[in-house]
Amino acid sequence: MPQHVRVRAFDAILDDVFRQYRDFFLPLMLITLVFLAPMTVIGAWLSNMMSPALIQSLFTPAHPGAFPNVLAALRQHPQTMATMTSYFSIELALTLVSMNVVGPLSNGAYYLLGRDSLVEHRMDGTVWGYIGKASRRWGAYLSTMWLLVGLGAAAFGAFMIIVALVGLLLSTLHAIPGVVGIIVLLAILLYIAIVVFSIWLSIRLTFVFLAVVLEKQRNWGAIRRSWFLTKGSFWRIFGIILLAELVLGFANVGLYALITHFAPSGPIQVLAIGLISIILAPLIRLLVTNLYVDLRIRREGYDLELQAGAGDA
Repeated sequence: MPQHVRVRAFDAILDDVFRQYRDFFLPLMLITLVFLAPMTVIGAWLSNMMSPALIQSLFTPAHPGAFPNVLAALRQHPQTMATMTSYFSIELALTLVSMNVVGPLSNGAYYLLGRDSLVEHRMDGTVWGYIGKASRRWGAYLSTMWLLVGLGAAAFGAFMIIVALVGLLLSTLHAIPGVVGIIVLLAILLYIAIVVFSIWLSIRLTFVFLAVVLEKQRNWGAIRRSWFLTKGSFWRIFGIILLAELVLGFANVGLYALITHFAPSGPIQVLAIGLISIILAPLIRLLVTNLYVDLRIRREGYDLELQAGAGDA
């Protein structure tokens, strides 16, 4: 029977996140290992391919005082060029696999497990069952993700057009006293405005993929759901996520410093750093899932829906 999930303060949400992480550590780690461990191992192998000696050979000038000519160095060493081509090809393939397979399936499994372990304090099936459920929303996740990528690319294109226009304006009016300073100031203010807008937009879109996985929404429907749930709650969501990211960031930096100090450089170090990501990966997904449930309770009486479901059961 589902537990009574109520509106919670910030500290209660964090308590629930760490309780879920502790109580369901093994299944969360299994999800992480299935998807992230192979990527980590391949990353360690790639780091060995691009050795420091290889990179140094590319950026060593032909004679003292000259600038390094990377293209000339590559032409003189065909094997190095083949190695770099293979490296960047595999990196591109890994990026595409991460975006289109690893991210959608692992995040979907985290969201489903996070919701069930919060509402019912138990798993509804096995880890493989959660991965299977996430796979059924894979197509909707992908189409929504690429819609957002397309919108982001269009926004970036518009920004680059504005930058080009500002540059053209500068080249045209640079002789007029004071105009250059005004245009530079406006460009700085525009940049700040874009950064602020990007942060605001990312918060408003926080729950897009939760809506895809947990509510079977997709594309514009998922975007509208996130927009509705985050309306009027920007500062609360922003503050909670920022604090969580800072805590995880400090933990990452501390563990990274220990690893780079004690572990030898190369594949072993890359594997150790990847282990940090594997351990910490579920936490932010659990936090976002908790925020999602909390906002649904505040806006839609989701707790009453859960209790009614328990009564019907």
